[in-house]
Amino acid sequence: VANRRERERERRMADGSSQYAFPVLDNNELAQCLQQVNIPLTPQELAAPQPETVRSVFQQLMHCLELFEDPAEENKRAMDFAGDGTFEFPDLHEHSICEVAFERNLLRLMQVAGVRDFSMADVMNPTPKRLRRALSAIINFAKFKEDRMAYYYELSDRVNSDIEK
Repeated sequence: VANRRERERERRMADGSSQYAFPVLDNNELAQCLQQVNIPLTPQELAAPQPETVRSVFQQLMHCLELFEDPAEENKRAMDFAGDGTFEFPDLHEHSICEVAFERNLLRLMQVAGVRDFSMADVMNPTPKRLRRALSAIINFAKFKEDRMAYYYELSDRVNSDIEK
């Protein structure tokens, strides 16, 4: 059974538009991975994605990965920026500044995760296939980051103990 699952995963590797190969998980696997980080998303929601849900999932994933600021902090910074005299009518820009920051951070994450053809259309008009691919890439990146961080901490501990000697 394990070999068959492995062959199936290899068959479903991401297409050539990605610089990195990563397994495209099925809806059940994605839902399980997301639930491990307290993001409640069902396989049914993945099969029929809604823009509001997709946006929320991406925001939560970016926060979980600790790659970008907490959305509340980002909003506060955006309001400070809007109110600093840069704009003639700052009230009109509070939402747009937050939106631009979200888009910039998400597009950067998707580039790092290896999805070069990701766009905000994937959030505003999500399709099940592209959502599965995008979430699979982020999960693969998160696992890679976790492995690398563990190795980094191990090396850091060794260096610190050598320094103390």
